[in-house]
Amino acid sequence: MTIKIAKVGNASAISFAAEELKRCITGMDPTADVSLMAFDTHDPVLEGILWLGICPEIREMVEDPELDDAYRIDVIDGVGAIRGSNGRSVLFGVYRY
Repeated sequence: MTIKIAKVGNASAISFAAEELKRCITGMDPTADVSLMAFDTHDPVLEGILWLGICPEIREMVEDPELDDAYRIDVIDGVGAIRGSNGRSVLFGVYRY
């Protein structure tokens, strides 16, 4: 299995979330080929990637985006996105996934 994890932005919680996701996947499948990538913005043209990042639409759903946590997981066969209202929310989403 090959999984490409792309973190968007430079928030330390999202970097940690990417490392944790890699650790969990390789813990479940030691033969998994998991790579980490970093981008300044989401690039919808790229395919076959699991994106991690803060989502403006999710931030708008909560009263205080820095304190209130909300996340969304849209992943099928290791491809899609885990997005949150803040970096901590992205980490919660990773653990939920």
